[in-house]
Amino acid sequence: MFGFGTAEPLIEDFSIDDVKTDLKNSTKLEDKKFGQKAFYFYKNATLYYLPFSCIDSAESFVFQEHHSCCSGDSTMPVPNLMLKIGKQNKFIEFSSQENCEKAAGIINERHNDISYRCK
Repeated sequence: MFGFGTAEPLIEDFSIDDVKTDLKNSTKLEDKKFGQKAFYFYKNATLYYLPFSCIDSAESFVFQEHHSCCSGDSTMPVPNLMLKIGKQNKFIEFSSQENCEKAAGIINERHNDISYRCK
């Protein structure tokens, strides 16, 4: 069962030791967190993480999404962080382009500081 102060690995094979300590000492940007070992974010009301060592790169994008309910049947810009993990791409939404770019910078910097890589 899920507990407070814990997170689940998004990809089962990519995990870290001592998630609680890393999460406790993390810095927050919007509802995402950046520990020393992993990037933490919510998906479907569950806190997940991806180790920085498993993320090949992070890039900030703005996608135009169609929102007929709230914008008069037009498109709205939505900042997204694209994480490359091997052959997979994971997209994480942000509320501002500035925060999305900060997140990409943090992830790329911490990834480069890691001396080991996931398999």
